[in-house]
Amino acid sequence: MQEKFDVVILSGGQGTRLRDVIGETQKVLVKVNHEPFLLKQLRWLVEQNIGKVILALGYKAADVQRLIADVKIDLRIIPSVETKTLGTGGAVRNALRFVETNTLAVINGDSFVPVDLEDIIRKHKVCDAKITLVIKKMDDVGRYGVVVCNNNDEVEMFIEKSNMLCQEKNLYINTGIYFIQKSEIDKIAKNKNISLEKELLPNYVGNRLFVYKTELPFIDIGTPQSLREAPHFFNLLGGCPRTD
Repeated sequence: MQEKFDVVILSGGQGTRLRDVIGETQKVLVKVNHEPFLLKQLRWLVEQNIGKVILALGYKAADVQRLIADVKIDLRIIPSVETKTLGTGGAVRNALRFVETNTLAVINGDSFVPVDLEDIIRKHKVCDAKITLVIKKMDDVGRYGVVVCNNNDEVEMFIEKSNMLCQEKNLYINTGIYFIQKSEIDKIAKNKNISLEKELLPNYVGNRLFVYKTELPFIDIGTPQSLREAPHFFNLLGGCPRTD
């Protein structure tokens, strides 16, 4: 069995694009099929061989902590609350004080793809990667931008969603799941506001940054339209296998 790894869930976003729909509700607490989205992620993580979950919290952190206190789930969950806005990379750095494993998984709190995390870390170790990100081929990549990789599954470039190339179909997007060596996150200055996607990852192109490709269903709830689609997504997922 693969050694356990800690998981950081990025759960501090304000959900500004959803404000007209969810009001002041913390985005990861938005209910999909009568259950907070975060709980769907946690129930999936129960099935994985993980050490513990660290919730990287910011906006309305107390609301998320109340939910966790009230729910019985077979996971060790630790809150990591930022006192100022740190961005996704800074939030992971802030959570590093609670990470006890050499490799950690980082998961966006507003997206879901039911991959087998143990399979990803196996590839991460075999490739001797510093960072491995999970990517998926999509027909419509305009909202996400594009990840370009070579035949060895090494990232060659990231293309921002504003680029015209992103209007093409059948390209790979970043699904918001990463495996990262703890030593790489430790290089980020404490209390620095930095984006994992826009500032940190591009610096690793050509420096042991690999991808793990999946064909499994993917959703994020970052826009009103995708949030409306989420109940149907999870209804269909009921009979979907967890691994490729």
